[in-house]
Amino acid sequence: LNNISSYDGHAISSIASSTDGHWKSNLAKLGNVPIVVAGYNRQVEQFVDGKWIKLEEFPFCQYSYYAYSVVTFKNQLYYFGGKLDSLDTELVITYDGAGRPQFGPNRG
Repeated sequence: LNNISSYDGHAISSIASSTDGHWKSNLAKLGNVPIVVAGYNRQVEQFVDGKWIKLEEFPFCQYSYYAYSVVTFKNQLYYFGGKLDSLDTELVITYDGAGRPQFGPNRG
C-alpha cells in the first residue's frame, strides 16, 4: 500500500507505505489496528505505532490471495471469496487477531 492517508474527523495526514505491495487487496481494521492480507503475494501486515509490521504469511495459498471482500463484525475479520492462486474460491475465512485464521466453505 502506497500513498496512504488517514482522516481523524478534522485533518488528513499521510502514513507510511506498507513494506510489501498488496495489489487487489483490501484494507481492514481489527480493533483500532489496520490490517492488510496478501494481494498478489502471501504477506499479512498490520499498522502499529506508525509503522507496518509483517505477520505470519497467509496460509491458504501458495502464491497469492486477492479480489476478495472483507468485513469486520464483532471484532472478527471475515474474508469472502476472491482468488486463491488465480483460481476462484467460495471460502469464507475468519480471523480474530489471535492464532491462525480459520476457514470453511461458503454455505450461502
